[in-house]
Amino acid sequence: MDEEKLKSIRDEYLTRSDKVDYSLDLPEAETDVMLALWRGEGPYNTSKVMKLIGEHKGWKPSTLISFLSRLEEKGFIMSYKDGKERFYIPLAEKEIYVKRLTEKLNSASAQAFLPILKIFQRRS
Repeated sequence: MDEEKLKSIRDEYLTRSDKVDYSLDLPEAETDVMLALWRGEGPYNTSKVMKLIGEHKGWKPSTLISFLSRLEEKGFIMSYKDGKERFYIPLAEKEIYVKRLTEKLNSASAQAFLPILKIFQRRS
């Protein structure tokens, strides 16, 4: 990838990462995808994300791509193409998302606690 393309991706990342709407509640499957992306050093291409989470969940590639598309529409991730491959980068920060869930738990019902438990289970 050339230097100009890298700069463009970096600039887009910096612009979009400041605009994540942490008030959105992600469904369980999308949370699972985010946890996989937060686990390591990205960016990840579609096949790597499939290995990180899709195969474990028994998802077809088209199912995973749907989740990734939804996360991108919600502003939690961004993607870019390099050649024939698409790569994904988390825009949302795990620590901020967990903090928001924790604050929600403090002011809401026990139902809000379930996504938090899922995140902490993945850490161990």
